[in-house]
Amino acid sequence: MHCKQRKRAVEVLAFLKNLRRRYNDGRKIYLVLDNASAHHKSDVVLWCSQNNIELVFIATNASWMNRIECHFAPFKQFVINNSDYPNHKAIQEKAQQYLRWRNKNAKDKQLLKAQNTVRVM
Repeated sequence: MHCKQRKRAVEVLAFLKNLRRRYNDGRKIYLVLDNASAHHKSDVVLWCSQNNIELVFIATNASWMNRIECHFAPFKQFVINNSDYPNHKAIQEKAQQYLRWRNKNAKDKQLLKAQNTVRVM
């Protein structure tokens, strides 16, 4: 799980460099991102253009267009709601526990139906 406490342009750029190293065969990488300010920083955009990575941004205020939102509602319900984690490591462990459960139960018909229902909060 890619988990950092901060989400600044420095961390975004480090992630992109890691991604490019992992997929270093020269193919163009298309990356769909939300509109977080760190994703729009000039050094991030410039580095991507120089390294054959195209950033594709979802529409502002259109969470219903972002398919990952289908997974955030149950994630929030099982991991974040009514929680009082003592530190970052504890919430990371709980998130990994949820993801392991989710992957194990990925073929469950009720779960599949729920994940394809986008709930805008």
